[in-house]
Amino acid sequence: MFELSIEEVIAESNLELFTRVDGFKIELFQRSSSTALRFTDDQGQEIASFPWWDDVDQDLRRWTVENIPLGNILQPYTDLDQGWGILIWRQADRVYIAECNGEKLFHSLHWVVADEYTNAWTDALAQARRTPEPTA
Repeated sequence: MFELSIEEVIAESNLELFTRVDGFKIELFQRSSSTALRFTDDQGQEIASFPWWDDVDQDLRRWTVENIPLGNILQPYTDLDQGWGILIWRQADRVYIAECNGEKLFHSLHWVVADEYTNAWTDALAQARRTPEPTA
């Protein structure tokens, strides 16, 4: 666990705290009666998730690559909800992913090659479009 503010997490001086993800993937999976999403590595280990995002496949059907969670060093993508949060930003050829419990307790600090991040999202969007639409 790293007790850092959001500003400290994205600071250039703290980027050495992040570990590289080999084989970055985005996995859509069933959670209760809903589809959820998580980031994994080549061993299938979860590196980050979106615990409050339900029915992901329905949302992703309407998305393009321009909609994927990705900010920059000045304005990272930020999602904070009920004691959980994630920051995602691109800097040069890397995408940094920081997940926290609360606003300061970061338990997951990873980076992935930017092209791998985009390719994983492209695959996830295609998978969501192949998923049958729910019936009423």
